[in-house]
Amino acid sequence: MTAHLYYTDGLPQTDVAKLMHVSQPQISRLLSMARERGLVTITVANYQPRDREKEERLIREIGLTSAVVIKTAPRLPVEDARMAMAHFAAPIIAGMISQSKLLALAGGRTLRDVVHVLRPQDPNPGLVVVQAMGNICPAPDSYDAVELSRTIATKWAGSFLMLNTPAFLPDAKTHRAIYALKEIQEVLKKAEQADLVFVGVGTVDNSVFVERGSLTAADAEVLRKAGAVGEILGHYFDATGKECATPLRDRTLSLDLDKLRKIKNISAIVTGADRAKAIIAAVRGGVLTSVIVDEPCADALLAEIKKH
Repeated sequence: MTAHLYYTDGLPQTDVAKLMHVSQPQISRLLSMARERGLVTITVANYQPRDREKEERLIREIGLTSAVVIKTAPRLPVEDARMAMAHFAAPIIAGMISQSKLLALAGGRTLRDVVHVLRPQDPNPGLVVVQAMGNICPAPDSYDAVELSRTIATKWAGSFLMLNTPAFLPDAKTHRAIYALKEIQEVLKKAEQADLVFVGVGTVDNSVFVERGSLTAADAEVLRKAGAVGEILGHYFDATGKECATPLRDRTLSLDLDKLRKIKNISAIVTGADRAKAIIAAVRGGVLTSVIVDEPCADALLAEIKKH
């Protein structure tokens, strides 16, 4: 009777308690017992976290090879949006990793949240994970490519190649010297052979480099004047997807955009609406082939493409 009143008739537990002449905690215990004994079974309709219609529109209207759009609640704080994105996108991304032989990986905040919840669907001990960009900070943090790459390699029982350098070197001379090192060249050449690359997309005003102070206000101003609309792997590019000719270009140590363009599957994992121009520019420039984004980002992309 308790289960019928609560589950079938929809009465709150307090009302059921009054009708049964017992306390509300007793009703809660009786309901738990009913579920344990199989008197009550609960079914939930299968939830589809992807918006297939928007995915098809992104592929058709922007020229992507594939797209994943994750439904999210409106007006979520950015940290919660990343968490929701990570939760629902993780099985898709895990499947992609399980089918990959050589994965190159950037750093970033959404990537960090995704990697944290990844669960291998199938073992892939032959997987090689390559750090595709230098470290954002002197002391690598959870969003750095070195930590994310190592974590994925461990989860899939694969191997890991580390790019042991900062993402931004202090000057062009230091960059040339470190870039020429055999250990650095070996890792970068391996990254060029990747069959799958996961990257984040930043802007001059919103990127992990800005958040961590690796990009100074003076750097940002130079990039704005050069027409920078987006960033991938620490490389800033204009609306056509061409890397901006600034001093920062000669200090950035990661997989070059020209080398990135030769890789077949380059997928951006992005949360939020403010990267739409950057993503479209990257696709135009051939440095992105697919996206895994949340709904606000997808809506912003579709709105932005209508302007052109």
